[in-house]
Amino acid sequence: VTEILSAAPPGFMGERKVDLGLLDGPVLVGIADVLRGYPAEHCAHIGLLLVRGDRHGRGLGRQLHRHVLDLVQTWPEVSTLRLGVVETNATSAVGFWEALGYTPTGETAPYENGSVRCQVTPYERPVPHA
Repeated sequence: VTEILSAAPPGFMGERKVDLGLLDGPVLVGIADVLRGYPAEHCAHIGLLLVRGDRHGRGLGRQLHRHVLDLVQTWPEVSTLRLGVVETNATSAVGFWEALGYTPTGETAPYENGSVRCQVTPYERPVPHA
């Protein structure tokens, strides 16, 4: 968890990074990592949205995403929510993100994390403001 809370792109200012936790009583069951103004001022980037494996299928991912959306809607400069789907996670992730209104941008980029080397596909959705 410490790595998640401290991870950010090179040169990104820490005060523009928000981590949200989803609790079930005293138990942390989900976490979301959101970067305000990344990769552009009008974007917020979801670096991670993760629900404990033993809690999958209960709507907690959608609930956590709703909290992210509620937060991002308070940032008037942000009109786009963005995330990257890593190729090795695409089978389980794409359906979830598309059900929440995300579409692929048509771009791909190399992804590297430890021994994992593959492609990442950015996805975006608009941020509705009242």
